[in-house]
Amino acid sequence: MTNAEKGKSICAFAGDIKRFVLQNQYIIGKAPLQTYYSALVFAPKRSVIMYMFKPEDRIE
Repeated sequence: MTNAEKGKSICAFAGDIKRFVLQNQYIIGKAPLQTYYSALVFAPKRSVIMYMFKPEDRIE
């Protein structure tokens, strides 16, 4: 993987994290320890977050 590819991957990951947090800020604020189970379920299947944290649901 080249530096440019790594940079794009990091930017995509950071963008997904931002969207994830903004969309689930209520859950994160009320029950931060359950964020993984509560909010990740609703992450888009093709998102970087889903790819990283729920490999069994990956769409290749």
